Order: sequence, then structure tokens, then C-alpha cells
Amino acid sequence: MNIKRAFLAAAAVLMMPGLALAQSTNTFDTTATIVGGMGELPATLSCNGGIPLEAQSASTPVIFSQLAVPAGVECSIIVDSGDIADGVVVTGYVADGGASSMTGCEYVIANGDTVNHTCEITAEVTSGSFNVTVDWTISPDADPDVGAGAEVVVECENVLGGSGLTTIIYPAEPAGPEAVYPIPYDVDANGAMPYTECNAVMINVESAVAVDESDCGTVTLMAGGTEECTIVATAFFEGIPTLSQYGMAIMALLMLGVGFVGFRRFV
Repeated sequence: MNIKRAFLAAAAVLMMPGLALAQSTNTFDTTATIVGGMGELPATLSCNGGIPLEAQSASTPVIFSQLAVPAGVECSIIVDSGDIADGVVVTGYVADGGASSMTGCEYVIANGDTVNHTCEITAEVTSGSFNVTVDWTISPDADPDVGAGAEVVVECENVLGGSGLTTIIYPAEPAGPEAVYPIPYDVDANGAMPYTECNAVMINVESAVAVDESDCGTVTLMAGGTEECTIVATAFFEGIPTLSQYGMAIMALLMLGVGFVGFRRFV
């Protein structure tokens, strides 16, 4: 019996170096690129072996570490869509410079003392929709072409341009009574906030047109969202007041009467 115990103890001692060599420390250098936006993404590392056993979460860029990982353990890094802002969509994962995947950065751990991995995450900010409507009220006596030259100009702040966040003024669009409404604008809100503030104004408005009210002063547009606003414009008749033919006849008779009375009085 003692010989059997001694044999088992010796076998265990001989196996310990092998077990130690079969475990390793793994690091996961995780970065994210947001196309059309700025900011961080919340990444989560999960492994079915090693220390710690629970998942690790942090915002990119981050270097995760998993200790004492036996060979054959599987690890993955993903971004939970429920933890990112609306309008930001993950478009791919690249583990250790390999092929892009939509399911995450995935690894099968091999033997080694220290193994360094990389995980490159790409995402994009979807554009928001900003729709502008001009509600026209036209007087029956107004010129048929009144308001035809009116236009709408939209300006949006905190839009990501080539040099970072900037203000973009979009080209003027026809906004007369015959225009097609709503006028749509696709706006790339930046991914750090992620929102932009837009406003719309009418230009080239002739004197016969009055802009009565508008809720297009400051509109907050979330990435991937849809907002709309309305400008109320009234076109009225603008001309020199004149009398009808009957009015002209009455005016002539009055003038003749006044003249006749004056003539009799002073002559």
C-alpha cells in the first residue's frame, strides 16, 4: 500500500511541470474605430478557463489580461449592442490580424508562457434624417408666382468632418409653394455624443411673404434618428389699392359736385 502511495505521489510530482507549462498568461489588446464618429465602445472579454472566470468589461482602448489559462481554453471579445448608443453599429471584428468576423474576436488558447493577442473592432455611425416642411398659406389675390424663389437652408453643428467636429451648412433647397415636402437631409451625427443640433431658415423671401412661425430653430437629432420641423409662411396680395369701376364713377361724381359748389360760391 505504501509503495502504491509513493508511486502516485511521484507521478503527481512529475506531472506538475507539465501542468505548469500547459498554462499561460494571455493579454488582449482591444481597440475600436468608429467610422463617421468619435468615442469609445464597451468591450467584454469572456473565457471558459483561467483567472478570472467571470467576464471582464471595459471601454476601448483596453488591454485585458487572463491568467493561468490552460491550453484549449476558448476566449471571445464582443461589444454588446445594448451597451452602445443608438445609431452606432458594429461592422466587424478582427482577431490577431485575421479575417473579419461579425460574431466577435474569438481565440483558442495554445501553450505558452505569455501570449499577446489583438482585437480590432470597427463600427459606424448611421446618419439621422432631418425633414423640413414649409406650410404655405396663400391669399386668393396673391400673385400666382409668389414665393417661387424661396429656399430653405439647413445648418447642423457637431457633425464629424475631415478635421473633426464642425458645423456644416447644407446647400439651399427650393421651398416655394410648389416644392415637394418634406425636404429630407441625411446628417452624420458624431459618435461621441452622439447627436447634432440642426436649424432651418428660409431665404430669398420676397416682401409679399411673411414667415409667421417656425419650430426649426434648434432641433436635436440623434444618430440614426428622425426629426422634423415646420416653417409657416403666408403669401398675401401686395399691390396699389384701386377702386372698382363703380367706385371710380362715384369718386368722379363727388369731385364734380365739390367743384360745382365751389364754383358757385366763389364766382
